[in-house]
Amino acid sequence: MTAFVIPTTRVSSRATIDFWIEAFGMELLAIHPGDATDVVDHAELRLGDGRVMAGTPREEGLNQAIGGTSMYRGIDGAGRHRRDPRPRRCGRR
Repeated sequence: MTAFVIPTTRVSSRATIDFWIEAFGMELLAIHPGDATDVVDHAELRLGDGRVMAGTPREEGLNQAIGGTSMYRGIDGAGRHRRDPRPRRCGRR
């Protein structure tokens, strides 16, 4: 299994995301809403093997200012190793 971290940030508008695409050659993987011109709920970009997620500030949920950051941490395949949804007890195989 491989661990990974995806940084997230709040941007001022869709124009910032477009700038990243033009300036750094990032690939836009997803953007919501799809016709976003100013407010972006969620965008995911890729540069090489790395990814970054971005969105504009919003009042509901995690209220971060422009430039605010956080991260997603994960492990590829984390849920696949366990087929039995019941809690495990010591010694049970």
